[in-house]
Amino acid sequence: GIVEGGGGKGRGNTAYLKPLPKQHSRSIYVGNLPHGIDIASVAELALSHGLLESVKFFQTYAFLNFVEDSASDSFWQQGQTSSGAQGVYLRGRQLMVNWGRPLPPDPSIRAAVSRGATRHIAIGPTNPQTTQAQVSEILAPFGEIESVWLMPDSGFAIVNMMNIQHAVAAKEALHAKQMSGPPPYQLEVQYSMPPQQRMGGSR
Repeated sequence: GIVEGGGGKGRGNTAYLKPLPKQHSRSIYVGNLPHGIDIASVAELALSHGLLESVKFFQTYAFLNFVEDSASDSFWQQGQTSSGAQGVYLRGRQLMVNWGRPLPPDPSIRAAVSRGATRHIAIGPTNPQTTQAQVSEILAPFGEIESVWLMPDSGFAIVNMMNIQHAVAAKEALHAKQMSGPPPYQLEVQYSMPPQQRMGGSR
């Protein structure tokens, strides 16, 4: 079976094909993903359940690692159609929802979340000429990026990191950093709530 955190290889996700007994885990396995789906679409499935600590994406399946046990339990319950739940769907396809390997609690993440940390950071200032590639270049050294949304009306971009820890590191390193320009400017980096498609940004 797959070891949570990316230890599995190739198609080795057969351990998740049968419903696993209910257990306390913040990690949820999501399988049977549609071909060509992007990680942002998978992560959006979690928005109504709770804050994600991290996302692991393997094209045909993913792990959604929640901050709170209650959020993972809510997501798991929705996916159990055998018990009358509505199921979890993406592009009309019913997804397989199972427990992932239990994750040990991380006090540093809990502390960061209590101070407002999320995987999502707003970075600016941007201008009409700012590109997604330029924003990604600034954030890429801190970890893998899920998606970048340009928000022209606000003068900011929303960057969705794959892991809260990477977002925390980026904010600590970049907020108020002086950039050479031209013209010279100072970065502003703040935590953001998860973006919704209806916000009208581009990614």
